[in-house]
Amino acid sequence: MHSQPPTGISGWPLGSWDWIPSLRKVCSFHSEKSRQVECTIPKDDGSLATFVGFRIQHDNARGPMKGGIRYHPEVEPDEVNALAQLMTWKTAVANIPYGGAKGGIGCDPAELSVSELERLTRVFTQKIHDLIGVQTDVPAPDMGTGPQTMAWILDEYSKFHGHSPAVVTGKPIDLGGSLGRDAATGRGVLFATEALLKEHGRVQHDNARGPMKGGIRYHPEVDPDEVNALAQLMTWKTAVANIPYGGAKGGIGCDPAELSISELERLTRVFTQKIHDLIGTHTDVPAPDMGTGPQTMAWILDEYSKFHGYSPAVVTGKPIDLGGSLGREAATGRGVLFATEALLNEHGKSVSGQRFVIQGFGNVGSWAAQLISEKGGIVVAVSDITGAIKNNNGLDIPSLLKHSRENRGVKGFHGGDAIDPKSILVEDCDVLVPAALGGVINRENANDIKAKFIVEAANHPTDPEADEILKKRGVVILPDIFANSGGVTVSYFEWVQNIQGFMWDEEKVNNELRTYMTRGFKDVKDMCKTHNCDLRMGAFTLAVNRVARATVLRGWEA
Repeated sequence: MHSQPPTGISGWPLGSWDWIPSLRKVCSFHSEKSRQVECTIPKDDGSLATFVGFRIQHDNARGPMKGGIRYHPEVEPDEVNALAQLMTWKTAVANIPYGGAKGGIGCDPAELSVSELERLTRVFTQKIHDLIGVQTDVPAPDMGTGPQTMAWILDEYSKFHGHSPAVVTGKPIDLGGSLGRDAATGRGVLFATEALLKEHGRVQHDNARGPMKGGIRYHPEVDPDEVNALAQLMTWKTAVANIPYGGAKGGIGCDPAELSISELERLTRVFTQKIHDLIGTHTDVPAPDMGTGPQTMAWILDEYSKFHGYSPAVVTGKPIDLGGSLGREAATGRGVLFATEALLNEHGKSVSGQRFVIQGFGNVGSWAAQLISEKGGIVVAVSDITGAIKNNNGLDIPSLLKHSRENRGVKGFHGGDAIDPKSILVEDCDVLVPAALGGVINRENANDIKAKFIVEAANHPTDPEADEILKKRGVVILPDIFANSGGVTVSYFEWVQNIQGFMWDEEKVNNELRTYMTRGFKDVKDMCKTHNCDLRMGAFTLAVNRVARATVLRGWEA
């Protein structure tokens, strides 16, 4: 289970990495172009509703970009970006002259009438018509969309560019759709891959550097393409953190909120029975993800052990009483602190006295705020789903944490002034820490950001257009693939402790995490100097370099 490196590029002599500059663009998580748009429509009852849409284009080296448009409540840039990249590889493997793209709108199509869906689709098309095109980017149906959606896009696009039936695929037959399209995927080679995923519920991407690692999610919309893309993301994330893992991902299509505890336990145990021969301490180590947690891992551990003997290292993210690691809860936020310290030290500064704005006050953001405050950082503004609070003299973080726990959010905190949550990203500060959703920093607000440094605690908070704008303005961005790797690093420590049969105290966990994050920053910085690139490109080049070198050293190049 490994990814074969390409042959014939610089001859692949051991120790030579001349192929890196030519591949760094296409292997990067940075896409060719992206756009985030707001689509406001009148609903049938006369009220107005605003939805956020995306189109992300990854690569057009082999031809126009190609990829679906999905309508789903949880559409977000990081996932869309990963799926756009997956389309680049999928079309290349199929040897059709396309590159990869993907798009979508954050909405629940089941809650919209047909006329509301039509209005939403037409407004979305108006916002992206100059981005798509017959020879540029060709959308198709995806989750929550279908032939009728494509018909509306075709009609609206044609108002700007003339009748252009080839601008979308998956259309109704009467508008130029293809016979046989409905059954095409089922008849194709991909059918076997999807059937395998449905059988096993686990996708393994690469094990060149060690056992595969990745979460198990329980969600109604678990689908093969998404799980496959996330497995690949884990390969690069573990590589840049320099922990000896590859990438994997899995899940079950279910809504855990609709299942009782006993039903979830039975489901997890049956699932483990189906995949126990696929996972293992030195093969593939699952962890919690969306809709799962320590209890889920405990059930997997117990069921797996019935087949293989007691094996605490087969999963991470377990309860402490079953071998979970101390310090895991704070690990991602603490990793953000250590990464920030390394970044500021590189620029002759320290956390103490710097002014911070933290967007997102969940597990990662709240721990980051607490730890930064303890180091003398001045947190002047925070936000969460309930609202945003600002105090130019610095917020009392312990009091805010207590208020947030008791009131389930920062709204109503009396130690600061309420501000518009949308404005928090452009508040005056030295360091901006986006720790919530993806895609929040975009071309609409990039020029207004006042921070000198951005530390990406969230996944993919900065879209590619904003990245270019900020780079030109001299803003230094510490990328998510490194900045938020504290969690997976402490998961690795948990695995090590289980194999050793010796539990570390929390001080040792935190000290080891500091060592990994500090050394990791130096490695990324060294790669930047070698290739004369920014931190984001340095991180991804470092990851690809490490996986490729392990692949060659293991003799998998043939």
